Amino acid sequence: MNRVPILNLNASLNDAWGWASLENPSNAAEEGGIGTIKIPEGAEAHAIYADIDVSSAEIALFFESDPALLKCNLIQAYQAVEGGLFANDSVLAVVEGPAGTFNAIHEHASANTYMLIPFGPDAVVVEGESNLSDDAISLINNAVNYLIESKATVVAVMTPSISSDYRDELTIVSIKCATPDATVYYTTDGSEPTENSPIYTAPFQVTEDSTLVKAFAVKQGYDDSKTAAATILVKKVAKTPVIVLEAQEGKTVVSITCATEDATVYYNYTGSKSIAASAVYTAPIEVRYPLTITAFASGASYIDSDITSKEIGVTGITKDNIRLDTLAHFDANSTDWYWETEGGSSKVAYYVGKNAKSAYASIDTIVEGNDTTYNYHFVDDVFIYAQNDSLNAKDNGWFMRTKGQVLQWENTNPLMEVGYAGATGYYADAVEDMITTPTRYHITFGPKKSGEPFTASIETSQKHQGPFDIITFAGNNNSDGASMTLVLETSLDGSDWTTVDTLKHSYYRRFWKRNVSHYEGSDQVFVRVTQVSGSTKAVVYDILLMNNGEVSQGYVALPVQRQAAEVIATEYYNLNGIRMAGPAYQGITIVKKIYSDGHIKVEKIFIK
Repeated sequence: MNRVPILNLNASLNDAWGWASLENPSNAAEEGGIGTIKIPEGAEAHAIYADIDVSSAEIALFFESDPALLKCNLIQAYQAVEGGLFANDSVLAVVEGPAGTFNAIHEHASANTYMLIPFGPDAVVVEGESNLSDDAISLINNAVNYLIESKATVVAVMTPSISSDYRDELTIVSIKCATPDATVYYTTDGSEPTENSPIYTAPFQVTEDSTLVKAFAVKQGYDDSKTAAATILVKKVAKTPVIVLEAQEGKTVVSITCATEDATVYYNYTGSKSIAASAVYTAPIEVRYPLTITAFASGASYIDSDITSKEIGVTGITKDNIRLDTLAHFDANSTDWYWETEGGSSKVAYYVGKNAKSAYASIDTIVEGNDTTYNYHFVDDVFIYAQNDSLNAKDNGWFMRTKGQVLQWENTNPLMEVGYAGATGYYADAVEDMITTPTRYHITFGPKKSGEPFTASIETSQKHQGPFDIITFAGNNNSDGASMTLVLETSLDGSDWTTVDTLKHSYYRRFWKRNVSHYEGSDQVFVRVTQVSGSTKAVVYDILLMNNGEVSQGYVALPVQRQAAEVIATEYYNLNGIRMAGPAYQGITIVKKIYSDGHIKVEKIFIK
């Protein structure tokens, strides 16, 4: 069906096809046939009724319909099989008789259309002359033209797709076909599916590993699809890793183990179960500041384990020295730092122009004998304030300044994933850089005039009382391997600056890093980030000054203790380091205990 246009004038073919049954609206031998069709509301505009008067919503299809002369059916009808091919077809005409109202004319599909106009075969010709009315002839001609217009190339059904949803030791298999209303047949024994194979109706379970599922799809009016095949794996859930903490002076050593030996253990500091946001655990991790670590196990032959998380305390860090209070926070939010600029767009704003300007107002050349010296006279600083407020009436605690080096705002969104070589997004350089995360948008330290100094900086507009930590999110927006030096500085007067730290940036373009620096002085100081050397296009997302205040005083130091573990091996040594089968009967023995979590404990015992 629907491979070529078809006009069917014989309703009895429906019985042979099985999609509908032949119906007669009357008992023709006793009551005569019905020669008039009725047009349902809305169908009168159909192309088959072109140039036919349908104002009465009825059409007589026969010249002679007198039951005294014609003891046969004139117009026949059909009854579609429920759920069958014709069940939802457009009905273009019905016929009413003593037996009831039945569907008469219908069409199936919009391409290579099939249409039924069910004339009673014994009523078409009477006494050697056509008994079809002029309207009936027009109806047939219109139908033929309409069907010719529906001629289309036959295409194949889309190949089904087979997907797997892994559960512990079973897999849920789903099969989909993008061709609407196609029927999908499948097998699970590797054999080629046919129309005698099971019909796919709902997802099914597979419990045997490497089961080969095949499927193809069919639809009336289409070529059969190609056969899809997929080897279905059955996986086990990896065991949840165990996080073990060992307190040492000034740090906590984190070890992670997993009972599923060939699974890969991943960890992160964001509570994520995403491999892209995690790092592979390969060796114990030293933690020097309280945080929460998350771990899970994964592997090609396993379903990812549940995640496990543990808060980590560090010996020596208490509510009296931890720094959790935000003194000041610079971020490049668009409300404060974006406005339309010449040469800019919705993605970038050039505060002092797109191109660098000279930092020098003039240069004096002094020649004394064979010696030539130069006096450089700098231009005045250009100050950039929040909301482009030259009066600094909206003092949000920060400003930027430059003598000609380009400073620009950029509409970027740092990704909470660890980057990889060749990636082009704004990724974290390492999982440790996501212990806390940057906000959206950044400031780029752009080009300067060749041979002139770097002059751009981001600064606090007021002093802050030390001591405090400085967390800076900085990045490389130049190219892989670009060398650029951003420094963090403090000043008592805003003029003379002292370097506190040199900020790290990623080797890779667009990646960002989290820097933690410390100002341990007791003075009130200004703080700034400025570039001092290297390539251009270093970027800054956030600068946070953190001290010990009210929030910090609410910190409850976490006890660090090793989880209970079983002793899996005990070794004995004498004082010369020679291994023995057991403890000495007398004297000193060195005992080495190896625990199931990888911890090793060494002690001396003395037996009199």
